[in-house]
This record gives sequence, structure tokens and C-alpha cells, in this order.
Amino acid sequence: MNQRKPFIKDQYACIKSGWETIGDQRFYSRSGYETDVACWLEYQRKKGEIDLWCHEPFRIDFPIARSKGYIVDFVCYKIIDGEKRIVRMIEVKGQIKKSDFTKIKRLKKYYPEYFKVFCYVCNGSYIDVIRHELKVNHVVDIKEIKNYQSFFRSQIGYKPT
Repeated sequence: MNQRKPFIKDQYACIKSGWETIGDQRFYSRSGYETDVACWLEYQRKKGEIDLWCHEPFRIDFPIARSKGYIVDFVCYKIIDGEKRIVRMIEVKGQIKKSDFTKIKRLKKYYPEYFKVFCYVCNGSYIDVIRHELKVNHVVDIKEIKNYQSFFRSQIGYKPT
């Protein structure tokens, strides 16, 4: 007989979705993880490490039939000589599916300039796979961001909506 797993209070904390306003950005967050990463990016913006961050600003189309393209979660910019330049592209995932691997492989193959600045924020159990199988250089464990969640939120004056 199939038994249900006992409900753990924090188990589904990352599933919170809804409209968020962080800094001067208003966006639809698909998870609490995305909200945490947005707070982290706003903190970096206030410190001057990046000049601007955007949530899902554009779609990357792959030159393949039947490809849906790829919308990266966050893009960070620096203003250099009056021009916006992408310095980081961030994908946030709690769980990784086969289709996610395919998108990263295609990004690496067709857009190596984007892959160079690509950062994956995910559950720690996936880090080795992403680093070694997909050769992603910048991988962040979501727990590192969650550990500083209250600090980032206090520094940017975030109030949950």
C-alpha cells in the first residue's frame, strides 16, 4: 500500500509563487527560490557589483526544429562605456529534469558567449552533475543564498507581498 510522506512544514517553502516587487523590479516569481535570488541580486546591485538585473528579460531561440527556446530566469548587467553588457545569466532550479540538461547543452553549443557567464543556482544534490557532466563553471547551492536570506532582505528593505 502506498503511504503518504508526512508533511514537513519547511518542505514546500520554496513553492511560493506570485507577484513580487524587489528594488524597482516587479516580476512574477515562480518559487521562493527565485524570490531569494532576486533579493541576493538586489543586494549585489546596491553594493555596486552589478548595475541592473532583470527577471526573464528575453528568450533564446535555438536553431533546431521543435525547440521551444530558453528563457533564463535572471540576467545581470554592468554598464560599460554607456552600454549594457551581460555579466551573468542565472537559472534557478529546485529540481532538475532531463529537458533542463538539454537546454544547457544547447546553450553551450549555440551560444558560447552566454554559456561563459551562465550560473546555475540549484539544490546541492545536483551540483556535481552540473559541474562535471554539463561543465557549468558557476554553480551555487541554493542553501548558500537561503543561509543569508534574512540578511539580504534586511539590507534591501524587502517586505513580502
